[in-house]
Amino acid sequence: RKKPTGQVVLSAPPPPPGLSASPVYRGLGRCVCCFWLAVAFDIVGLLVLLIGVFVNVFFYDLLIYAGAIVIFLSLIWWVFWYSGNIEVPPAELEDDVGLLKKDKGGLSGISGAVRRLSSRVSSGFRNSFRRNGGPSGTSGRAQGQPPGRRWPHRRNRWSLLWQQ
Repeated sequence: RKKPTGQVVLSAPPPPPGLSASPVYRGLGRCVCCFWLAVAFDIVGLLVLLIGVFVNVFFYDLLIYAGAIVIFLSLIWWVFWYSGNIEVPPAELEDDVGLLKKDKGGLSGISGAVRRLSSRVSSGFRNSFRRNGGPSGTSGRAQGQPPGRRWPHRRNRWSLLWQQ
């Protein structure tokens, strides 16, 4: 079979035998930069804190507080490193972001009943607000507003700019 001329077909070579297509992360995991930043913040914070405790300077309290704050800030990098290394199976990821189509037969049992009740109640609230024009059964015209305006929580700065 001939390929049409003028088209370039690019494809990646297959992985060598014994290796999978997805990379394997060992040791520190994927977020090595966050790991080393967390370690650096810990070391610097501990050094500053210990200098404040053991060195006889008149601003020792500043050093103690600064060291404690830097150690606390290292927690941010530790959380980034940990959360960046969480492994999620592709099947769970597809289901979580809504790529997997749910069949209507799956809405059975207690979870299906709760989901149906929730959608019925929320659609009832939504339709009553659309029908009445606002909360507590008052419409925009009954409040003395011009017909183009909606009730206050529907306004934003751009709509106010264009209505002037």
